[in-house]
Amino acid sequence: MYGPNTPTQRGGRRWPRELAQQFTHPLALLLALAAVLAAVSGAPALAVAIVAVILLNAALAFAQEQQAEKAVEALAAFLPERATVIRDGVRREVPATSLVPGDVLVVEEGERISTDARLLSGGVPRATRSR
Repeated sequence: MYGPNTPTQRGGRRWPRELAQQFTHPLALLLALAAVLAAVSGAPALAVAIVAVILLNAALAFAQEQQAEKAVEALAAFLPERATVIRDGVRREVPATSLVPGDVLVVEEGERISTDARLLSGGVPRATRSR
């Protein structure tokens, strides 16, 4: 079964958990182990530098994820509400969220395209072709 043809949006504020997840990635764990080993071996400056790298990496990755979520939200606002399709051999207009595999999406110049569309054919109309 297929769900609605819309980008997945996350609801609610989950940033504390998402930020904490940045510290459980394998690279972050490996760096934390390196920081512990540096501290135990008598190189506290190196341990502090490694911890700083872990914190910086987590902050940058978290910021990138937040920007990606905002981009998905902006794209969702740009998607059309309705789409013209050929379904079961009949041309009709349907809600864009109800598009399913097998629908042939009819796109005309200047229209916005729904998500998950695949281009079958296209070209410049004959009236606008230059000779």
